[in-house]
Amino acid sequence: MSSPVYLWGQPGCIAAQTKLSYVSRGPDGKTRSTKGGSIERLYQVFHGLTGPEKGSYQVAPVDSQFWVSSVDDEGRIFKNRVLDVVQSGQRKCLRLRTKSGLDIEATDDHEFMSDGEFTALRDLRPGSVVDVHTNKIITTQDEVDWIQPVGVKETYDLKMAGPYHNFVAASFVVHNCGKSDIVKRVAKELELPVIDIRAVLLDPVDLRGIPYVRDGVAHWASPSFLPRDGEGIMFLDEIANAPPMVQSALLQLILDGKVGEYTKPPGWRFVAASNRVGDRAGSHKIISSLANRFACHINMEVDHEDWNTWAIEAGIAPDIRSFLNFKPALLSQFNPNSDEPAFSTPRSWKFASDLIANIPEGMHLQVLSGTVGAGCAAEYVAFRDVYMRIPTLEQIVKDPQKVSVNNDPATNFALVGALTDACGRRPKNKEVLNAVVEFICRLPAAFATVFFRDVSLVAPITMNLPGSREWVRKHRGTIA
Repeated sequence: MSSPVYLWGQPGCIAAQTKLSYVSRGPDGKTRSTKGGSIERLYQVFHGLTGPEKGSYQVAPVDSQFWVSSVDDEGRIFKNRVLDVVQSGQRKCLRLRTKSGLDIEATDDHEFMSDGEFTALRDLRPGSVVDVHTNKIITTQDEVDWIQPVGVKETYDLKMAGPYHNFVAASFVVHNCGKSDIVKRVAKELELPVIDIRAVLLDPVDLRGIPYVRDGVAHWASPSFLPRDGEGIMFLDEIANAPPMVQSALLQLILDGKVGEYTKPPGWRFVAASNRVGDRAGSHKIISSLANRFACHINMEVDHEDWNTWAIEAGIAPDIRSFLNFKPALLSQFNPNSDEPAFSTPRSWKFASDLIANIPEGMHLQVLSGTVGAGCAAEYVAFRDVYMRIPTLEQIVKDPQKVSVNNDPATNFALVGALTDACGRRPKNKEVLNAVVEFICRLPAAFATVFFRDVSLVAPITMNLPGSREWVRKHRGTIA
């Protein structure tokens, strides 16, 4: 990965009305205001913009600095400087409420401090621990009571001064600016460090550094955030949001690894990421000369096979997985030109999976219409009626040859999903596994193929059973 790579995809952030306790100070350190307010208000004050109410917000003097609570490595609270307040556009959000009654709205990829480690909101569950700040000098812990979708919200995020890139929002300790999951995960697998460079926060001259004179000759002191040795990834997140002059300043650095007197160590690679302009998430067009500097542009698209593998490991409800095996085109129905707030995406199906266990019988259509859209919800509810009528595991284990089979695709996909889930819950119970395999082998080969593909992830010993080996021998080459 020696050449630069550009990832296009969808941004983490918190809802506009989230309360922050911030102060403004002058360059002498003296406090000017302790009013605080929402993150939207801070954005408007920080940038000197007019608010939505009558009149305008008090415009802070140009030399004002803004400070918000952050947390250090020991869990101690301190005031940290805000480097920028970023408007992230309209995003689907979740509301998290703790058992003590604290709540916050954020996108599912925004990271919360959980027992000292940052965890994406989508990975938290009822009972998960979250670190909170409740007017004490150190953080305390609370438990998640529930998490539920709240629709599309206007969202914002903060850029905080290092080395502690977090802030306290509505009493929760959250990470700042967090749409970098893929890059971070790849870097972690490669055991490489990541330097996150937000080009939107730079001026064109920042990359070259500050001039100084030595022996009567002008030199340039390059910025400290550029690496001097070793190897790693320089991650240029939201690069398309940077002004064109800053994008121009990146041209030589990305192509030649040089800018001013700085030379990039050969072990460091560039990866850039951005939302697509068509996603209407605040992105602008990247200048063509910079786009041409990247060796590879990867357009991140939804793939049902990849999603299904993830869904099995993530514990997505088996009826939802079965339905999307039956109707894979409904996994993502995103249309940037639609004004409907609810539509199907991998993310919204995850929301649906979290919701269905608590939806009263008879209310699934109404609730899920607000999660995945009315059309997808109607088709899922019709499929769920089939799913609820399939033979039980007990009937199949009792006599796998007696339970009737048919050629109805919806019924067979429902059976495959339910039995995969049943095997995953009993991965070493050979009585159950053998009976399920005996029954599955009676289904048409296309459905048995889906079962063996999926069950290999949740109950691997199933593939070593005599019935499984015999089926694979007869249908060699069917399973990829």
